[in-house]
Amino acid sequence: MKKRKIMKVVETTAKTIEEAIDIALVELNASREEVEIKVIKRGKSGLLGFGNEQAKVKVEKVSDVPENIQLAYEILRNFLEYLDSPMKITTKIIENGKISDLIISLDGEDAALMIGRRGETLRSLQYIVNLMIQNKVDNKDALISLDVEGYIEKKFNNLSQLVEKMEKTVIRTGKQLAMEPMPAFERRYIHRFFSDSKKINTESEDFGRNRHIILKLKK
Repeated sequence: MKKRKIMKVVETTAKTIEEAIDIALVELNASREEVEIKVIKRGKSGLLGFGNEQAKVKVEKVSDVPENIQLAYEILRNFLEYLDSPMKITTKIIENGKISDLIISLDGEDAALMIGRRGETLRSLQYIVNLMIQNKVDNKDALISLDVEGYIEKKFNNLSQLVEKMEKTVIRTGKQLAMEPMPAFERRYIHRFFSDSKKINTESEDFGRNRHIILKLKK
């Protein structure tokens, strides 16, 4: 896959994230497929017009878009057209604690349908998209991460806050801690979170729905 090259960067604000992105696309003279987006502020509505906060995004126009991203866009566009869904496809950068990820996000009024119960529909869709990509690109690094309306971003933010607290407890007490059982993608995130840690080891234990992570001090 080709390495991305940043050509131009803009930061824009508006009432909503989508409006801020649209403004940036006009300034960059680019399509959504040609940019990577980082949400700086999601914005919020105040009470009776007071305390309003605008959304803010950082948008980077890139050249040499990776092949896996191009394929994912094509697959998702066809999927959304089949469903007659108005959802938009965007490439975003999310940063959670020690991890920075490039993801593809679906945003729009069909969000709840795409996420499903406890994110099961979203995980299934990501699995199918990655299977289709692997049929054309023989590279494990070609796998993409999929989000819908910031669902995964919020979940990873919450996980980061949780494991940071648990890390401090393990270091202070010297005792290992077991986390609650969780889906595979959340366990992978936690393993990655501590991959460069000099003090904490992570191990997965048990099987199936009971599989969970243990945090312990490195020896």
